[in-house]
Amino acid sequence: MYGRIIYADQKVYIAGNLLSGVTSFKGDYQVPYENVDSLGNLDTVQHITKELTRNISFSRYIVGADPLLSLTGDAEAGGNVIYKNRVNPNYQNFGFNSGYLTSYKVSAAVGQLTKVDTDFVVYNGIGGNISGTESVIDTPVPFSPSTASQISLNATEAQTNRIVSFDYSIQCKRMPQYVMGSFNPKYVVLKKPLPILVNFTVEIDDYMCNDIQTLICNPYQQNLTINLNNCDGSDTIQGYSINNAKLINNSFNSSLTEDANVKLTYQGYVI
Repeated sequence: MYGRIIYADQKVYIAGNLLSGVTSFKGDYQVPYENVDSLGNLDTVQHITKELTRNISFSRYIVGADPLLSLTGDAEAGGNVIYKNRVNPNYQNFGFNSGYLTSYKVSAAVGQLTKVDTDFVVYNGIGGNISGTESVIDTPVPFSPSTASQISLNATEAQTNRIVSFDYSIQCKRMPQYVMGSFNPKYVVLKKPLPILVNFTVEIDDYMCNDIQTLICNPYQQNLTINLNNCDGSDTIQGYSINNAKLINNSFNSSLTEDANVKLTYQGYVI
């Protein structure tokens, strides 16, 4: 008989860390075979004509200091999902190596747990019976997810108005360098500076929107810090910051079903 593989039968390891709070995982690859036509031949002749496509993405609750935030740099990582069939309890896996982080996004809102979405591009092996080469830390971080009540923000808008949601994202553009003789790149370059975006939703008490004509010549900017704290607020378990963040988008919203609010986007860079 066949046995279902449910979430309780799976463990996710990335960069040697057993991750806690994972809510979804997706690994996919494509082998771009195309039919190649030639004079005097009507047969189907298929060859790989493009770069291989290999991607990993997963979502998690933030439950402590994030061991993957440092992968926004040049380091590569591997990982896998280990799972077992309850009828045939031998462990199987879907894994990858030479993965590079391309997108890291933290999201939080009142009434929700803080989540982080992470995307990787893979430039080597991906599939069954593949795993990273890092030493494995097999002890999971205790599942103690962060809530909106445990988040502190130093934004000017939070002083006399109410920030009810935010997201913080880093994009890492990877440029693979290929040479003759291999489907995999010789090396991978990280394009710097890295753009960071912070989006806030602010319910208005006395906030006054900036005038766009003023912002053209005198951009509004500030240093932003977001801290995820422990339950009693005595310690920061994970922090995010963006220096000299410039306001690049302001959206005023009003309706019969919600309080007046503005959605603000700040942009900065990591050099």
